[in-house]
Amino acid sequence: MTSPRACSALSAALEEVSLAVGLAGSPGLAIEFFRHMLRTAGVLVAGEDTEPSLARVAVLVDPQPEHWTAAKAAAPPIVVVFSEPANDADALDALLAGAEAVLHGNSPPAEVLAVLDAVGQGGTVLDTIQARALVDVARTAASQAPIALSKREGEILASIATGDAVKQTARVLGISPKTVENIQSRLFRKLGVRNRAQAVARAHELGML
Repeated sequence: MTSPRACSALSAALEEVSLAVGLAGSPGLAIEFFRHMLRTAGVLVAGEDTEPSLARVAVLVDPQPEHWTAAKAAAPPIVVVFSEPANDADALDALLAGAEAVLHGNSPPAEVLAVLDAVGQGGTVLDTIQARALVDVARTAASQAPIALSKREGEILASIATGDAVKQTARVLGISPKTVENIQSRLFRKLGVRNRAQAVARAHELGML
């Protein structure tokens, strides 16, 4: 049950915040407790206390697929609340599915309000573990994504593979050596290499040559 002190802190924070949330989730004590906490703090529940269209944030408590579908159709930013402490994989799944923040049912009311308000203003709220997990996912995806070379980058890669020097490449392509060097540097960055030998080896590895 929310303590008087916690409710007081949340109500004080609410004095300068106008907030209405859409609340949905699996029926049970968890969502009723969260509804009670919000109303005690003066937060409006869209569709119950005000018009559904006024919801600044969609709060999903222990959501099922249909709750996600409805929330995404309505389009406000989403905050997921797990009644039980979620493991890191559950939190990551929720974030990748579109949540802007993941909370636990035992989060202090003042923290809940701060997160809802931040998300309602267009922010994303992550703890350190969640941020680290998302960075790891992004890096893995980037490393597995196909590398697209421009026509000129492909020509320079082919020239490097035949053993041509920069001046030879420039002469064959009809461009300046400086331009070759600039495009070559861009090519190296795309391939994640530091020199011409590594570029050729990486290109063979990726099936580009």
